[in-house]
Amino acid sequence: MNKWEALEHTTGKKLDQYWIVDPKNAPRIAIIPADRENAKANAQLIASAPELLEALEGLFKECAMIHKYGGSICNQNEADLAISQAKEAIDRATNV
Repeated sequence: MNKWEALEHTTGKKLDQYWIVDPKNAPRIAIIPADRENAKANAQLIASAPELLEALEGLFKECAMIHKYGGSICNQNEADLAISQAKEAIDRATNV
């Protein structure tokens, strides 16, 4: 998986933007104005999105399997809700 990066972009000495880049495929994926509240955190979250999605997909696969074959050892309602929410998040992220 390609890792995206959140880079600081300055004009002169002033930080003005965070650029989210995929160094292997595209010059810029997103630009976050630095003067916005939580700009750095938002840029880092966007940059980590591919890795978060990959981790969530792996977690969903493992949890669904445990839930399917070991349902009696877990809280059924909580597991159903968590699996449903994970599936919805994966679907939104992958436009399914």
